[in-house]
Amino acid sequence: MTQQINLLNPALRRTRDWLTATPLALVCVTLLALVVVGYGAARVRADGREREAERLSAQLKAAQARLVETAKAVAARKPNAELLADVANARAQLQARQGLMTVLASGAIGNTSGFSAYLRGFARQVPSGLWLTGFTIDAGGSAMEIRGRMLDPAALPEYIRRLNSEPAFQGRSFATLSIRRPEDKPGAAVPGSSAAEPAGYVDFVLAQGASAAAEKMP
Repeated sequence: MTQQINLLNPALRRTRDWLTATPLALVCVTLLALVVVGYGAARVRADGREREAERLSAQLKAAQARLVETAKAVAARKPNAELLADVANARAQLQARQGLMTVLASGAIGNTSGFSAYLRGFARQVPSGLWLTGFTIDAGGSAMEIRGRMLDPAALPEYIRRLNSEPAFQGRSFATLSIRRPEDKPGAAVPGSSAAEPAGYVDFVLAQGASAAAEKMP
């Protein structure tokens, strides 16, 4: 039988003492380096935050200064008297025009479409043997007088009927009608004769009310 004998005595093995000067110095240097690196990184971050805070603070101060200047400018600004007067004038004109439009729409001042419709109606309704010598329409169109001449007095009712067919004359009624024959003219058939020749036409006046021209006619 083979026997093995361990001649190595553990007590005689060489051991390393980590607390000796050299290892301890290496550990301290390493720790110091880590501390320095950490401090440097923290300082860099702190410097960046400080610069950002300073930048934001400067922007805030500038904005506050602009706000103060704007408030002063607004407080010192005075309203333009001429502009205020123009605005007041424009408002007054607008109110006046609105009032006028209200009155026109109500029909309180009579006709608002002008006299062109009457003129067109007169032009369309002129029968043969009748002609107008004049007419009068008040500013509102509520009163009217028609003057003319005709060869046959019997044609006058037809003329009135035809006028009433025109839109401008619808709803109107003539309260006054005057017809007269003009004074006889001196005859010219026999030279030196004083005999009178009867006129070949009669004058007429149609009016919605008593008119001065109608009152003058016999």
